This record gives sequence, structure tokens and C-alpha cells, in this order.
Amino acid sequence: MPVQRPELINAAFADGYNARDVEALLELYEPTAAVVNRDGSVATGGKGVREHLAGLVAIGGRMASTNRYAVVHDDIALVGADWVIDLEDGSTPIRGSTAEVLRRQPDGSWRYVIDHPNTTPA
Repeated sequence: MPVQRPELINAAFADGYNARDVEALLELYEPTAAVVNRDGSVATGGKGVREHLAGLVAIGGRMASTNRYAVVHDDIALVGADWVIDLEDGSTPIRGSTAEVLRRQPDGSWRYVIDHPNTTPA
């Protein structure tokens, strides 16, 4: 699921999350990307990002993401979104606000270089 505009990446992420498709989510990241885990540690590279995504998807529920901004300069973009995961059991939703750095790829698509989901409880 290549993303052609930076402001669309968080919606693509929510789609992949809701499909429970870790591989589709991983395709949104550069091979050497970094993502901040829920405990504040940083996972890097394909293996680390995959583990992060698998743990996230295991939470379950349904994610919605609303883009707040996308600032583009040349082949780099700073993107932020507000997101919520509504859980099937009706417990308190999980919410967060992201800060992300994207890079335009040679094919014109955009991928995460740094993803900080800033997870906070509702």
C-alpha cells in the first residue's frame, strides 16, 4: 500500500492496523526506520519495527486516525495525527498523538523514517 502523499500515511496505517496486516504496516516504513515503543524505548530496523507492529496489532480493537498536519520540504515531511483505538470489550479507548518524519522514496511514495506514536491513555 504505497502512500503517494504524506498526509495520507496515518490513514493507511489505520487501514493496515484494522486489517491486522503487520506486513502491510511494515511496508509503510523504511528498512532502517525507528519507532518509539510504548515504554519509551526505540525499536529500529525491520526486525525491531516488525516486533513493535506485531505487539501493537495484538492489542486488537479498531483504530481511527485524523491527520493534524503535514509539512513537506523537498523529500522530507513532518506529519502528526491524533489516533484512537476503540477496544472490543468496551474498556477505555487508547489514544495518542503522533510526530513522524517521512521521506519520499525513489518511486515517489512516502515512508516513515521516525515514528513517535506518543501513546497516552484516554
